[in-house]
Amino acid sequence: MLFRKLKALFAAREALSGIPLFFRAFRAWRKGDYPLFPKKTIWLAAIALVYVLSPVDLIPDVLAGAGWIDDAAVLAFLFRLIAKELEDFEAGVGANGR
Repeated sequence: MLFRKLKALFAAREALSGIPLFFRAFRAWRKGDYPLFPKKTIWLAAIALVYVLSPVDLIPDVLAGAGWIDDAAVLAFLFRLIAKELEDFEAGVGANGR
């Protein structure tokens, strides 16, 4: 039980830390500063966002705490899938502060 709670906490922390970087990369892509941002990444983020904002979840959000674990897990899974693209952005255009 404790292991699952810790695992969920780390998944949530990982998901939250990647959100600002993703939006910086998305804004740079939209402005044309980073045209290499893959469309697959944008689609995956859109799907994850729809799931997180959707009232239909695997665990209903009404159950405070437990209901947000699946949302955090989806975000953590998303950021693991797109970590390479975000690292490339951070090393390239993102390092220039655009």
